[in-house]
Amino acid sequence: MIPNVCFQWCKKSSECPECKQLIEVATPCIMVFYWNKGNEDKRSYNVKKFYHPNCWIAQGMVYLMMNPYNPGEQRGPRVELTPEDRRKRQLLLRRYGTLQYRKRQYGNNPTIGLLEKTLIELHLDAMIASVILEISQVGGIPKRWLQKLIST
Repeated sequence: MIPNVCFQWCKKSSECPECKQLIEVATPCIMVFYWNKGNEDKRSYNVKKFYHPNCWIAQGMVYLMMNPYNPGEQRGPRVELTPEDRRKRQLLLRRYGTLQYRKRQYGNNPTIGLLEKTLIELHLDAMIASVILEISQVGGIPKRWLQKLIST
């Protein structure tokens, strides 16, 4: 479920799930709306909960204490790149995204025949492979690309 969180004035008294005490009317509270779209297999319902502001912050602090900050967890390449290599890598990342987009566009186009579609996809796959080879020399292949290659 995806929560939406906002501060508001309490319109009706409700129980705080954290401290189990009553939230009085016309006092500040935090409304958390858990949005669930559901799917064909599972039909669920949306959930709305109300918290005291202090309880909500305490709950967040407990979560942060259980999951401490780790400066080693960073995104992006672990290797320091020169400005030229960084620029080259950025251009290759953009090129890869453009090729993936073109591949999706041709795959969804009903006016192109099956043979044409296959030839275009093979050509784009060859171009994607060359981009992957080039980027492996400039900071390495992104983990998400490898996961996509393995899954297909």
